Amino acid sequence: IAGPGTGKTRTLTEKVKYLVKNGYDKNKILVLTFTEKAALELKERLKNTLDVENMYISTFHAFCKRILEECYEYHKRDFEVLDELDQFTFIYSEINKIFLESKNFANYYLNDVINLFNTITENNINVNQLIEYYKYNALPNDYLDLFEQFLERFKTNEDPKDVFFDLLESYKRYEKLLKKEKLIDFAHLQKELYELLRND
Repeated sequence: IAGPGTGKTRTLTEKVKYLVKNGYDKNKILVLTFTEKAALELKERLKNTLDVENMYISTFHAFCKRILEECYEYHKRDFEVLDELDQFTFIYSEINKIFLESKNFANYYLNDVINLFNTITENNINVNQLIEYYKYNALPNDYLDLFEQFLERFKTNEDPKDVFFDLLESYKRYEKLLKKEKLIDFAHLQKELYELLRND
C-alpha cells in the first residue's frame, strides 16, 4: 500500500510515457485513479509530452458510470450516483426504514455501518448465503474474517452475532431502497459493472 507522497502519480505518468514511446496508441491506454484530483494531476503532467485530449483519464467511479450509461440495459433507466456524502445523507434520512430493530445501534455507529455495507458490496458477498450460514452457525473462513472485522469496529451490549445478523438484513433493505429510488452508490457502481462484464 502506497501512502501520500510516495510517487504513485509519477509512476503512472512515467508508465504511460514509456508505453507510448514503445509504440502503444495513447488513445487506447486507460488510466484510472481513485480521486478526481489525481486524475487532473495526471492530465496536467502528461500534457507536457503528450496530446491528452482524446485519452481516457478518469476516476474508477467515473469510468464505471460511463460504461453503464453507454450500455443498453442502463439506457432504459435513469440513475443518480451517490457520492460518499450523498450516501451518508441518504442512509441517515432513511434510517428507520433500513435498520428497524437496530436503528439505535446504526445511528451511533453510522459511518462504520456504511463501511460494512460498502465492504459487502465491493467484495460481491452473497448476503442471503451469509445469512443462511449464520443461521446454522457455520460461517466459512472468508465470512468469519468479515465478522471479526465487524467485532473490532463495534462495541455493543447485545449479542454481536444478533446485531451482525440485523445489519445483514438491513443491507438487503438498503439495496431495495436504492433500486426503488433509482440511486447507485460508489461501491454499487463497481459491482454493477462487474456483473455486466461477467454476464455479457
